[in-house]
Amino acid sequence: MIYREVARRFSPDFIVCEASEEDLRKIGDWLYPNEPEEMLDEDPNATIFVARRGEEVIGLASLVRYSQDSHLYVGYWIFGLMVKRRYRGMGLGEALHRARIDRARRERASEILGEVREDNYRAIRLLRKLGFEMKEIPELEEILEKKRARFGARMLIMSKSLT
Repeated sequence: MIYREVARRFSPDFIVCEASEEDLRKIGDWLYPNEPEEMLDEDPNATIFVARRGEEVIGLASLVRYSQDSHLYVGYWIFGLMVKRRYRGMGLGEALHRARIDRARRERASEILGEVREDNYRAIRLLRKLGFEMKEIPELEEILEKKRARFGARMLIMSKSLT
């Protein structure tokens, strides 16, 4: 815990914003270093946010919107939060989460949901700090069980009311 307090006190200046095309290229280089020119696919239902320190992308997170007729995951969902190891514990994860929550609010979402591994205690603690609570969605149980078999841990659904 002392490390986190020191890290926050001396944390680098960073900004959180919607990813540009150049940011997406940099994310591709970060995530796929052996596959030159790999970029994240642009999904019209997704917004990718980045944390940047100068020109360096040091974190990313996505907000995905699913319509009722297109998917079992209905509504606004947060997926994928990544922060480069050397910048963890400096508040970037919280800032990226807040950017997603703020965007969903501006778009008048009534709720924002997310999946988290049951053994990811840090993520669960952060989501609770931001007002998320556990939620059961019976329609997703089959998918969650398949993910348990694939990833070796149960995925939990967490939800935050935005109204």
